[in-house]
Amino acid sequence: MAIAVCSLNLLFIIGMLFVIGELIYEATKKLFLLLCIPIFTFVLGVALSVFAISAWMNPKWSFIEQISYSIIAIASLGFIPFLNYWNLLGFRY
Repeated sequence: MAIAVCSLNLLFIIGMLFVIGELIYEATKKLFLLLCIPIFTFVLGVALSVFAISAWMNPKWSFIEQISYSIIAIASLGFIPFLNYWNLLGFRY
């Protein structure tokens, strides 16, 4: 799930770089599809945080794995206020 969240957030950033030039004329269908990604990754990020908590309770995970999974969960949740600040969370166009 961590790989999915990171990949989708990276896809969103790269996709916005390509679509940003088309925003001058009109909001395209590509933009609509791109703006669906952060909403989906927000839900996955919350689930990722729950799994990070359960990783700390599971003794099979090593300390390094627990720390790295927690950092990914915190980064995925920290990306949401960043997107909200730039009005990229949801459909505000």
